[in-house]
Amino acid sequence: MKRKIFVGVFCAIVLLLAFVWQLTASGGILGSQLGEKNKGSHTLWSYMAPAVIVAIDGTLGPGWDAHAYKTTITMREIGGAGTMDATIWIMNDAQYLYIALSYPDSTASRNDGIRIYLDEENDGNLRDPYSTSGDSCDAEYRDAWSEDYKRVTWGTAILPGVLRTMRSDYYWGGSDWMLDGTDYFVIVGSTPPTGTLDFDAAMQNDGSVWNYELRIPLNSQDRYDLNVNSGDVLGIYIMAYWSNTDRLWAYGDPDGGQTGNDESENPWNWDTLMTKKVFSASISHAHDGGGWVAYVGVQNTGTKPSKVVFKFSDGYVTDRTVAAGAEIGDFVSNFHGGTPFVGAIHVYSDQPFTALMNQRNAGSTVMGQTTYVGEN
Repeated sequence: MKRKIFVGVFCAIVLLLAFVWQLTASGGILGSQLGEKNKGSHTLWSYMAPAVIVAIDGTLGPGWDAHAYKTTITMREIGGAGTMDATIWIMNDAQYLYIALSYPDSTASRNDGIRIYLDEENDGNLRDPYSTSGDSCDAEYRDAWSEDYKRVTWGTAILPGVLRTMRSDYYWGGSDWMLDGTDYFVIVGSTPPTGTLDFDAAMQNDGSVWNYELRIPLNSQDRYDLNVNSGDVLGIYIMAYWSNTDRLWAYGDPDGGQTGNDESENPWNWDTLMTKKVFSASISHAHDGGGWVAYVGVQNTGTKPSKVVFKFSDGYVTDRTVAAGAEIGDFVSNFHGGTPFVGAIHVYSDQPFTALMNQRNAGSTVMGQTTYVGEN
């Protein structure tokens, strides 16, 4: 009994000290939102993805420049003194994280490719999906989900074959990065992948640069992948490989992680990625046309102008800009391009919102009303 009391008091003291440390050394409550790791001055950001999602084909279409956060990062040569500038684009919606990367390389060679490492908690620690280690006072780390690593390579499933984009998915297994899923042929008798390959990627070389595009689920329901929400903060580390000259480049935290060493197992030296918080609501059934009338209104309850996106179950997508505190409303058919619609509507925005659906049969005088709240 005395031992249990002692352990309980010890955990309480540890948690209190951690809270005090966050209020002071980490820059207060706002600082703690960047994760347990007290990062430096540099942070990568994400913008809300557009209504019409960009195609993942490696062409870096105009949608990336128009909608994504874009910046230049400097990658250090692993084991050398060279540097290489690359351009990165980042955006997300409520379901996916979109990342594009471009850097100079005039020769497309087998095994060229990139690796993107993601620290789910941005806490500077790697935890495997079955770990009970870490902070024994915090239940968050019991039966925790895994850190994530996506690899995109120019190769073939088996030899010989036509070179194309090849995907591989990894998770932290406790002492090394372990294979989750892959496009490559898995040799009979080898350790099989443990999860699913559920991210999309494409790469293209135009004779001067490599262009990469990735679409990564924020929460794939695979315990070996990310399990986060939009608005969460991630650690990020990026590596690029030139196979023709056998040179490896890496990008980490410019305030401490740009060491010229391989930091793929040391997330304390990774950079911070602030994903965009997206609010969403699903209208399960709307019927406007064919004897039914449906009208939907949306109010921006946030403090800034918002973009409200309507994604219809038949694939039609549109968006509207709404001032802070203002509201918009129209018949569902008008939001649907002026044509009747029956089905579900997914509404999302970069600001909190409420939505009201009014619906009735044209022959009825009773209007059914349903209120929806945009949630993260």
